[in-house]
Amino acid sequence: HQGVRTVVIVDRDLAAAEKTVAAVRDAGANAAVYQADVSDDAAMNELAAQVNNEHGVVDILVNNAGIGMAGRFLETTPEHWDTILAVNLRGVLNGSRAFGTQMVDRGEGGTIINVSSAAAFLPSKSMIAYGTTKAAVLAFSEALRADLADEGITVTAVCPGFVNTNIAKSTVYAGMTPDRQDRARQKADASYRRRNYTPEATAKAIVKAIKTGPPVLPIAAESRIGYAMRRISPSLLRLLARYDIRPN
Repeated sequence: HQGVRTVVIVDRDLAAAEKTVAAVRDAGANAAVYQADVSDDAAMNELAAQVNNEHGVVDILVNNAGIGMAGRFLETTPEHWDTILAVNLRGVLNGSRAFGTQMVDRGEGGTIINVSSAAAFLPSKSMIAYGTTKAAVLAFSEALRADLADEGITVTAVCPGFVNTNIAKSTVYAGMTPDRQDRARQKADASYRRRNYTPEATAKAIVKAIKTGPPVLPIAAESRIGYAMRRISPSLLRLLARYDIRPN
């Protein structure tokens, strides 16, 4: 458990959070669970106050909540945008503000990890809303790093790549009928399973990032290659962005 005393687990799905708590306790650390919606600013402020009251100021904050969304721009409704911006971007802003304020007030530094995505620097016409939110998280993290540097707070944007989690099963496919969406989800989930880059490998990389404090951490091979290509050959990435990567 890397010397961590207590891990605070927050999710709007309490049952899922309880499973994570059990895993943390099995690993030998204390764990506490809270239910909250990261997109709700007032709820996050209340959560931060409760966590501070019961556990003190957090040393390491990981803003990890995110939802998947695929679809071309003209298929993606304003409601789709509201939903994904609320979780993927505002959730990171809300968490950083609520807990970052406590870190600054304590005056002993800290670490903020914002989970972005390889999609932040790998544009795709078929994941336009998702990529936009993750690019915003990356830009926010780099600016926040500069903003909080004098407070001794390190901010890192983590860009995992295709990790074998449940995100493929819950991704919204804008513009598709329910049947097509179900088929697309099943195919995407199968490809994630074949790729099988595990959450555990991602977690290990994040723990290492907490120790080394890089501004940006691309993790899986596709993320590292994409991050390098952004500098080496951005024109190639723009060409690749024109392919529709959604399952048929």
